[in-house]
Amino acid sequence: ISYLADPATVVVPARLLHVAADASAVLAAGLVGERLRRGAGVAAAVLVALTPTLIETSRFIFIETIMAALALWSLERMLAWREHGGGWRLGSAVALAGFALGAKYPAVVLVVPLAWVLWERRGVRGLALWPALVAVVLALFLLTTPYALLDSVAFRRDITFVQNLTLTGYFGNSGTPGFAY
Repeated sequence: ISYLADPATVVVPARLLHVAADASAVLAAGLVGERLRRGAGVAAAVLVALTPTLIETSRFIFIETIMAALALWSLERMLAWREHGGGWRLGSAVALAGFALGAKYPAVVLVVPLAWVLWERRGVRGLALWPALVAVVLALFLLTTPYALLDSVAFRRDITFVQNLTLTGYFGNSGTPGFAY
């Protein structure tokens, strides 16, 4: 009822969170760029900040912004762990990946760079950790998306909807399967 009486009570905090996520994503992109190649951080941050999609969506409230910020920080922590080690770095990368997945399903792709950094730092021994770390990512996803277990019918319907978007037009073509386009 308070939202109907004064939408600003919900919209203003959501917009502030969105702006903070945008700024955080720009910072994280800069740090990721710097970790991948010394001197590339500023260029990466500028490219993200000036991305037309980010500029266009900055006027709205989208969950993708939260997912992107969490995903970029997860990648940054993965790269920090690859470079310096430390259980807390790896743990924070996994936690951020789980929360990003909880924000939006496409963040599941973060398990791929997780395997990559495990391999690069520790080889086969690192990859042996991967299934357990993916289980933690999925557990955090379930913690933030409890209806996946509580209402599995609705969850499967939602996953099918996202899959159909991807297959038929999500990539900019409404007439044929999107991936081939």
